[in-house]
Amino acid sequence: MDSYIRYKSVRTFAFISSLLLLLTSTSALAAEKQTPEHAAPKKFLQHKEPENNADNIENDKIGMFAEHIQTAADVLSSSPSELAEQAKSYALGKLKNTVSTEAQKWLSQFGTAKINFSLDRKGKLDNSSLDLLLPFYDNKADWLFFTQLGYRNKDSRNTLNLGLGGRYFTPDWMYGVNTFFDHDITGKNKRLGLGGEAWTDYVKLSANTYWRLSDWQQSPNEKIYEERPANGFDLNGEFFLPAYPNLGGKLSYEQYFGDNVALFNRDTKQKNPSLARFGLNYTPIPLVTMGVDYKSGSGGRSETLFLANLNYRFGVPFSVQLSPDNVASMRTLAGSRYDLVERNNHIVLDYKKKIELQISLKDINGYSGQQQEVPAKVVSDSPSQVTWRVGDGNGFKDNGGQLPLHGNPIAITLPKYIYKGKNSYPIYARVQDDSSGQSKEAEMHVTVVPFIVKDTKITSDSESAYTLAATLTYGKDSDPALPAGTVIDDVKWTVEPPDDAMTLNWDKSGKTNDKGQLTATITSTKAKKGKVYLEMNGMPKVEIGSVNFSGSGEPEPKPKTEIKSLIVKPETPISVNDPNGVFTFVATVVDAEGVPLRNQKINPKWRLVRDNKNLTLEEGSDSTDGNGQLTATLRNKTHQPAEDQVGLLIEGADEKLSNSVVFTSEGEQPVSIQSVTVDPVGILEATGTDKDKYTFTAKVVDAKGWPYANQPVDPNWKSNIYPAPAGMKVEPLSKSTDQDGLIKATVTSTQAVNKARMELTIKGGSHVFSTDTFSFLAADIDDLDKVTLGDLEIYDGKDKPVTAPEHKIPGDGKTAYTYKVLVKNSGGHVVPNQSLAGVTWKAETDASELPKRLDLQPDTDATTDEKGYLTAKLRSGVGLDDVTVTVKVTSKNNKDDQNVTANHPVSFTAEEIKSNIEVFSDSINSPMPRKRTYKDGLENIFEKALIRLIGDDDNPIDYSQQDVSYNNPGDFLKINKNSGEISVPYSNLDDIRSPFDVIANVVDRKTKAKYTYKYTFNLKRYIFTPNLVSKYVLFTDPPATGSSAEKNSSCLTLEYKYSFWYSNRELVRVKDYLGEDDDAKNSLVNEYGRDIEAWGIVPKDPNGLLWLKGGESGGYEAYDYHTDSIGTIDGMGHGRQYHGRMFCQIGLPAINAPTNGN
Repeated sequence: MDSYIRYKSVRTFAFISSLLLLLTSTSALAAEKQTPEHAAPKKFLQHKEPENNADNIENDKIGMFAEHIQTAADVLSSSPSELAEQAKSYALGKLKNTVSTEAQKWLSQFGTAKINFSLDRKGKLDNSSLDLLLPFYDNKADWLFFTQLGYRNKDSRNTLNLGLGGRYFTPDWMYGVNTFFDHDITGKNKRLGLGGEAWTDYVKLSANTYWRLSDWQQSPNEKIYEERPANGFDLNGEFFLPAYPNLGGKLSYEQYFGDNVALFNRDTKQKNPSLARFGLNYTPIPLVTMGVDYKSGSGGRSETLFLANLNYRFGVPFSVQLSPDNVASMRTLAGSRYDLVERNNHIVLDYKKKIELQISLKDINGYSGQQQEVPAKVVSDSPSQVTWRVGDGNGFKDNGGQLPLHGNPIAITLPKYIYKGKNSYPIYARVQDDSSGQSKEAEMHVTVVPFIVKDTKITSDSESAYTLAATLTYGKDSDPALPAGTVIDDVKWTVEPPDDAMTLNWDKSGKTNDKGQLTATITSTKAKKGKVYLEMNGMPKVEIGSVNFSGSGEPEPKPKTEIKSLIVKPETPISVNDPNGVFTFVATVVDAEGVPLRNQKINPKWRLVRDNKNLTLEEGSDSTDGNGQLTATLRNKTHQPAEDQVGLLIEGADEKLSNSVVFTSEGEQPVSIQSVTVDPVGILEATGTDKDKYTFTAKVVDAKGWPYANQPVDPNWKSNIYPAPAGMKVEPLSKSTDQDGLIKATVTSTQAVNKARMELTIKGGSHVFSTDTFSFLAADIDDLDKVTLGDLEIYDGKDKPVTAPEHKIPGDGKTAYTYKVLVKNSGGHVVPNQSLAGVTWKAETDASELPKRLDLQPDTDATTDEKGYLTAKLRSGVGLDDVTVTVKVTSKNNKDDQNVTANHPVSFTAEEIKSNIEVFSDSINSPMPRKRTYKDGLENIFEKALIRLIGDDDNPIDYSQQDVSYNNPGDFLKINKNSGEISVPYSNLDDIRSPFDVIANVVDRKTKAKYTYKYTFNLKRYIFTPNLVSKYVLFTDPPATGSSAEKNSSCLTLEYKYSFWYSNRELVRVKDYLGEDDDAKNSLVNEYGRDIEAWGIVPKDPNGLLWLKGGESGGYEAYDYHTDSIGTIDGMGHGRQYHGRMFCQIGLPAINAPTNGN
């Protein structure tokens, strides 16, 4: 501000000093030469003077005066910084003065001249001008015709002005017209000017219009602009005081038309600018005029100019032009006859930015791997080749995008879609103008959008398989399906929970079929249920549907119906006293494609949610009407106030609930909940964040159905899951309704929730369930805060840490190892009550396959407990060594997978299993096995009997696939290690002590599962027939007393050699053979059947008679095993010659015969 004041002060001082200097010079000249009072004033055109010494004196005066004028002009045109360089400028001033003086003398012979000669310090004639008025007809009275020529240099432009004009003089006024051709030689701009003049004594009026003759062309000073002359006009007026003609004033107004007119200077461009000029001038002598002009223009622009002009009139003596007395005649018509035309000789230009080099791109979007043609719109006369590039570090190429470096248009391949990542990429195209060298770059954004499952279809195409089809699009689900053959990367079908029994198969190439679908098949070898999900590059994990395999492997069909809507009319409460008061419910049923099921039998099930006994629900038809709709009505049968909801359930669809309905009594002003809706409708992830948040909106109304606005209602929100999941958060947003009678709550969850409903209760008792269900799907770890897994800890059946692999627990199918892994986030904090997707537990051994009775089961549905642990239990129904457990959490992008294995394996001991046995004989080619269970306790044994443990019904021993070893209780048993056959040789019968156990240790060769089988024997009798020389004993002809035949006719008296050298032998009793009462189960017939010959208990013999011991009396009875008949000897009817075999038994343990026996 100080510098500004200093600058203004200097300029003002210089201006005043110049005036004083000129006034002083004028007075000096006037003193030297005075005109006599009676002398007539000299006319300017009467210019002939005698050449004498007076001329020399006059020339001296002129030189002195010109020098003062030049000094004043230099001062006025100097800035404060230039005042210090006045010494340097003095020489240039002398040169300018000399040139101007000599030029004016030379031009004096032609007419009026106005010269502004400006030579800068670099020797350039910038801002110089020359104007010359030349009369070519002048009758010295009323007519003057002239030409006016001009040249000027401004802003490095050279401009020529060529004009013709005529003036008509009357005694009081002059009227003139003129036309000019203005030519900007530098910029090649041309315009035409038309003007008019009206002058009188002391007053000059003029008006000019300007019309361009050239159009837009390149501006020489501004490369980015084109220019042309601006059309416009000006109005000018000059006024002088008759009493003091040295002072004059000027008023003018000018305006030019255009969008970017440079009226002030070329840096200031305005639309249709105008300018008003106010000036004050002082003319001490005819040759010199000084003044100040103030310009005020549009846009708030203003300017103050200080002027000093040299006005030389040709043919007029210089002394006359230096005389102050001649100023007054200049203000008259006669004195101004040859004045220059007042106009703007500078061409005012209008600018516009060139239609310069332009390049533009349009943003595109598409799906992963899609090829799209991208054109660049280029505006240029001579463009070079378009070059392309991607933004630095934006991952375009890293994610699979492809971009050619040159060309227009180009084919671009979109990168992979990054789920919840950055999928918008800046792409740049640059083009250069070959003529100007200018280059431009444009930016576009390539956005990759995810694939969207437009439609799903699950069909059962056989007894053990589903066919899954997902129709895909991108952007919006209303867009058409993808074209056939579209290749989609990283297609992955999964089923949850994972199960080895279910197998998914799909085309790994990822190509869509002719319907724009990806397809897969799923089969199962067991009765299993699961949900099928589709994952792929460019699409988040999406549920396709559910599968359910029955025990036979036959899939359960996918639901084919859906309740699209269930509306109730009226929406307002009904009075209990209204005899016609009835609520009507209308449900629209659609198929899987969303098409109404018209005139179809549905068999709907309507119900009252709260089963209000005051209400009667009347069902309509069990078939839909022509619009695919079902109807029901609700009446109040007791005329008591009531509130309820109606639910509709149809086969293959989720239940739909209606809005709440209310019956009110007279005078009652109840407040009720009309509806509870949820947004969005569908499945969210259980991330617990705002991005996966349901908003429930309830509308509360009064008795007339109007919104219950801005009132406290004390809402109580809760889900219908009992108990509520610990990870689910219900957050009411307000306790009062808003102006529309609405209250809201939000629900987030870190735990998986399946088809739950929100229940709202407000004060007064009104409570309503949400019309739609909500579900949270286990969250993928990519959507959580950097999930990490800790060590996999092991605890035994008593919840004690297992730190060594030698630790074993029973393989009883009940006792379990507990595995725990702690889940933390990036901050190191535990993540409690969080459901995780992609969690799999896996048990492994070094065997080729796992036993079926090894069970690894997560404690919860892949949800951490309140301490942040994922847990699972490992049980085994068999013995098993070195089982290793791994837990894995898989992410969608397979980059953040977590995989933790327990530090050491665990083992199970085999539990004893009560085994069955099979008994057969080696006396026949085709054995006749007879299975025995543990509780039967085999009591009878014979020489050719073979026994083998066979396991139980659930765990049979497979000798072809399993290795079996026995624990032999003693030498009285003979065990074949290869076949596992057990026999009881007669040689060690004295060692048998019943009961005794036989243990079989079994190891499966494939699974390495271990089994321990036990069978308890209770052998009491060894059955045999003595191998006598005569074979038979004849009872009707007793042998001689004391003979060998007599000894061998009874089991009691047999020679020891026929009883294996055991003494405790006797005849088999009838009850031991056939059984009596409670003992029948251990009889020989019960254990081996009646075909004792086939078993090899007795030899083959056509006779077929055995001698048995009868009842308590000890008599003999004969048994014919061919006819299965028994009786006394007389009763058998065989005649007198009765002979047969003795049927003997040795009691166990056997007693050895004395060494000195028979």
